[in-house]
Amino acid sequence: MIDQFNYLITFISVLVGLGMTNLLHSLHVMLKARKRISWNWIPLAWAFMAFESLIIMWFNLKIELTSFYSESALGLLLFLIPTVCHLLFVMAVIPDKVPKEKFDLKSWYFEQSNYMFSLLVIMMIFLFINRVVANKVSIYDFTINLIFIGFAFLLSRNKSFTLHGIVVILVFILLQIGIILPMFKG
Repeated sequence: MIDQFNYLITFISVLVGLGMTNLLHSLHVMLKARKRISWNWIPLAWAFMAFESLIIMWFNLKIELTSFYSESALGLLLFLIPTVCHLLFVMAVIPDKVPKEKFDLKSWYFEQSNYMFSLLVIMMIFLFINRVVANKVSIYDFTINLIFIGFAFLLSRNKSFTLHGIVVILVFILLQIGIILPMFKG
């Protein structure tokens, strides 16, 4: 018999799978229309990091779904809010459809940036709230959340290509460090 914890892992895994499927489908649509697209590296970098973030999310499910989240409706809701924001962000990083005429990916990205990065701000705020409620907050968590909230808020309000480029590089480096460092722990 499957317990409630395993139901939650299955449910969240389905959501992660939907995000992954949407991201890969959007990439497929873009690649089919590649000759009509004026490409830009920034949304593609966010798409790659969104792909990585889904893998990280799935990999950390067992750690994140503590008894608090699996034993109450409030706990599940607190867990689902940032999860849904994360998935909406993933689904927004590259377009689902490409028009028949010429398509400028850079212009599309800046039209979507307020929506995308506002989702990240909401996600990071609720992730921090979840950590506090689950009594898992550390100065490291606080600092990382504050940095990412600052980056996301700045990107949601600013249309500077240079700023977006610098931040995407910094976030990429931080994400890769966050993936690699745990491999060397004890």
